[in-house]
Amino acid sequence: MRPSADSTTEIGILLPHARGAGAGELARRAEAAGFHRIVAPSDRCTDPLVTLAFAAAATERVKLATAGLSLPGRRARHVAQAARTLDELSGGRFALWVTAEPESPPVELTTGAGRAFDTQLDELGRSVAAAVPLLVAGRDRKALGRVCRCADGVVLGPDACQYDVAGARTELEERWREQGRGGRPEIVALTEVRGLLELPGQVAELAGAGATTVVVVPRPGDRVEELAAALGSSVGGPGD
Repeated sequence: MRPSADSTTEIGILLPHARGAGAGELARRAEAAGFHRIVAPSDRCTDPLVTLAFAAAATERVKLATAGLSLPGRRARHVAQAARTLDELSGGRFALWVTAEPESPPVELTTGAGRAFDTQLDELGRSVAAAVPLLVAGRDRKALGRVCRCADGVVLGPDACQYDVAGARTELEERWREQGRGGRPEIVALTEVRGLLELPGQVAELAGAGATTVVVVPRPGDRVEELAAALGSSVGGPGD
């Protein structure tokens, strides 16, 4: 049971900033509601890898991912080690989504910082290759080039519309073929909930534009079960 716009599109949900046992409980409810993937955000106060460890222990089938883990300030080999461990503990359900944007302070990424990120990404790609799916956040040409070089797909932020998804898909698939890579790149699109009635249309537009996964970003007060009910047959559990 998936969106009718594209039968291969999975629906994920961004977990609110729950801590400790609360993260596990929210993950359990998201799995029971039928979402295909749960995504953990990161900020200055929370580590998504720790959050997802609780989520993995509380669930059995739902897939797991970081919502743009910030690489600046982290060592790539430590991130790779944690990612492989989490993937093993979860039974192969984890995907690592990373970003070049620093968590703090919110400064513009400089040229030097961009080169450092490229180095980190190359090391990370070698470390988790064929073990953990690696996706990179961003939709400019540099980000898409990074994806084609050493990652498995791209993550588009919650402000991306169906035209951004379609454009990214066209360019990414073309560059993917030029580099002789097999298969197809993953395209993840986050979408902020505008309303329960509007949500199915939001998801269908992004799925129709080529998103392989659409991640719903709840508003404060939104309940997992209400969002799943609004999506109806768009969710139905991993593997359905």
